[in-house]
Amino acid sequence: MAKRIVLTLLLIIATSTFFKVEATMLEVPRDTTALVSNSDTIDRNRNWIHLIMKGDYNLQDPTVEYPRFVGFCVKTYNWFDQLINSYDSLYVSETDKYWKARLLFDSWVDSYYLNPGGDMPITMISDIYANAGAYIQFMAVSAGYSIDLPNIIHAKPINHRKFEFGLSAARFNLEAHYWENTGGTNINKFGKYNQGRFIDIPFNGTTQKTIGLSGFYIFNNHKFSLGAGYNFSKFQNISQGSVLLGLNYNNVDITMNLKELPAELKNYLTIAPMDYKFHYRLLAFMGGYSYNWVLSRKWLFNITALPGIGIAHTFKDNVNEDTKLLAYSGKAMGSLTYNNRNFFLSLIGKFDGNLYKSPGIYFLSSIENLQFSAGIRF
Repeated sequence: MAKRIVLTLLLIIATSTFFKVEATMLEVPRDTTALVSNSDTIDRNRNWIHLIMKGDYNLQDPTVEYPRFVGFCVKTYNWFDQLINSYDSLYVSETDKYWKARLLFDSWVDSYYLNPGGDMPITMISDIYANAGAYIQFMAVSAGYSIDLPNIIHAKPINHRKFEFGLSAARFNLEAHYWENTGGTNINKFGKYNQGRFIDIPFNGTTQKTIGLSGFYIFNNHKFSLGAGYNFSKFQNISQGSVLLGLNYNNVDITMNLKELPAELKNYLTIAPMDYKFHYRLLAFMGGYSYNWVLSRKWLFNITALPGIGIAHTFKDNVNEDTKLLAYSGKAMGSLTYNNRNFFLSLIGKFDGNLYKSPGIYFLSSIENLQFSAGIRF
């Protein structure tokens, strides 16, 4: 009797186990079939050109198929990008877009303060140089076309030239520029003329050429993005700031020929009229701070200040001949940016100045720049 009971129990266990296994085997083909059916709709072509044309390209996607050399370049770029351009996603997020198209209105002036002694302070500011253009950009490469508005509107000759290059990453920022202006300057204060009050008298005796290169390291580079406020490549999610430290090099060549002063001003000169030529190289250490205020989900405000101190090595044709002097430089920037998904608006202001001080002469030159941008990422 006991043997029959044991055999019966073993039969029940074996039968139930069989049906469980069979049920499992029957369920798997149904799920697998569904997966195969769904996978038929997936585009399996991972060729990089195909994905770019389709608008489904991701530079960090390891499944994308490249030619050998292109693949090597992409891997090298991704490695370097991860090294210098990684963020804490809680504070800074990617736009996930590689293309930008934008309209840009750009205006700038160069201004000067000269005090050659004899209670003779002189301030000057150039005519406003403005242009408008349209640009398309893929990652760091940009191409576009701009027109000079004063030449189009008032048929004025183009006295200003400006070329600029910038490279921004999470850890550092690099900038290079060439600025030139010939004539087109107005005197706003001239010693005791008009009792030292504001005037606006044209003066064509000023020429200016400046070549500059600067770079600085961003210490809080995982939580703070300078690019969020100036090149629309990132989103700052939480307000953050960072200490900045770097170098600034300028080759300055500015001439003020007071022999070309208007007759009405020459009578107020307390010094002999002469050429004041400031031709020097300046290398300065810069240190400062930049802060991003996230005003709301769509609005970002940045302010940046970078004072610097260094050595100016003058050339032989400089007003003080060939010598070395303590000199100062400074950079300041501010931006207000509006983001609505992939659409953006931005207002950016920049100041770049150099202070030259030698016995009996005090000279400050600066560039003030204002930009307005409207564009879209895609």
